[in-house]
Amino acid sequence: MDFFLKNLNGYWQQILYGITTSVFGWAVYYSKREINNRKKNNQELLDRLKLLEATITLTLSDSFFRSCRFYIEHQKISIQELKNLEKMYDVYHKLGGNGVGTELYQRCKNLPLEKVGDYNK
Repeated sequence: MDFFLKNLNGYWQQILYGITTSVFGWAVYYSKREINNRKKNNQELLDRLKLLEATITLTLSDSFFRSCRFYIEHQKISIQELKNLEKMYDVYHKLGGNGVGTELYQRCKNLPLEKVGDYNK
């Protein structure tokens, strides 16, 4: 045992250096792995958000165009319906809607105003 302790005294700095290097090496490896996992998770979330945005945009566009076609076909629109259409148009336009929506919205704005529920006449 004395032999071991005598030899250990001469090498304690090397042993400490080896342990420290191992600990830091493990910490760097673990950190890099965590960073890569978070980047992957963030990218997956961004991809999902883009899909959700596209879905919302398509749903809004479909609803907006259907509403516009309905009002234009019936050649009248109520004030409340026009306000609702305006809200849809504002969001549609902010999401990057094209000129077709603007043209339809303008046509709806120029329609004669009617009472709510007057489409059966």
